[in-house]
Amino acid sequence: MHRAGFAACMFLLFAPAAHAGWLGDVVSGTGGNLADRFLRDAADRAYEGAKGSVARRGEARGETPVGREEAPPRKMGIRPGDVSSGYDFVAGSRELFIDDFRTTDPGGFPARWTLRGPDTDSWKAPLEVARCGGRNWARYRPSNEAKDVRSSFYARLDAGKDLPDRFTVEFDAVLPPFDGKDRKPEYRVLLINHGSAYRSLDYEATSSNVVRIGSCGASSGSTELPYERGDGQVHRVEIVVDGRSVKAYLDKELVVNDPAGIVRPVTVVGMELSYRTGADVLPLMFTNFRLAAAGPVTAQAPWSTSRSGPAPASLP
Repeated sequence: MHRAGFAACMFLLFAPAAHAGWLGDVVSGTGGNLADRFLRDAADRAYEGAKGSVARRGEARGETPVGREEAPPRKMGIRPGDVSSGYDFVAGSRELFIDDFRTTDPGGFPARWTLRGPDTDSWKAPLEVARCGGRNWARYRPSNEAKDVRSSFYARLDAGKDLPDRFTVEFDAVLPPFDGKDRKPEYRVLLINHGSAYRSLDYEATSSNVVRIGSCGASSGSTELPYERGDGQVHRVEIVVDGRSVKAYLDKELVVNDPAGIVRPVTVVGMELSYRTGADVLPLMFTNFRLAAAGPVTAQAPWSTSRSGPAPASLP
């Protein structure tokens, strides 16, 4: 439609100039095709020029030209290492309990811990302090007999009062290699109370107030994260409890994030070592255990702040 109008205009424009010569031939028939082609080409150039001018004005206003598709958005290449959830652990400033096992000779039972607690296990693997790499470690006694073992023991704290609303737990732990047989190596941090018995029915079970950090994964009451970290090396475990929520970090990587993993009150802090014995099996070992209050000091936490040493006479 537009092209036909332009052709008519061009014809009227050039008609007077061409009247004296070849226009008669065009009209009479011989040069008609040449004239038609000339007029069409001129009209097409005029039309395309006008359309291009309109398109350029539209693009200047941010409009997409008619008949032209918008360019797809540029794809952003993301690699797994580019994504991070951050690391915000801050250790508590007021120590409630700390033990690096230096006050216990190798072969002795950890002096600041006790086997008595709210769990109902009647059998526990023997615990001892061992020397390795210039440091003392707590571990269960290894054996050449292949057998699943579990042993829980508890920090000697004054029972009956809830821990501060916000507190932290830290320790260094060896994560043994896992060969796919029987029980997986796992440290269970027990943050429970004397009023409720804790019993591990099986190593796959989950329950509130227990944070599990192992060679093959981490879990809490309602979260579970599988991974492979069993390399026989020392790893840093950091846990922060804030009211009912609990977070845990392994080597500064978030592995537990449970907003409802703790049921208050928390009056007992313990460790359970869960793995197995056998020839050439590296047992679970940990050291540099530290429990500390974070945030303002309250009257609800009359905890001892002494380091390794004899327990008060009132404790079992």
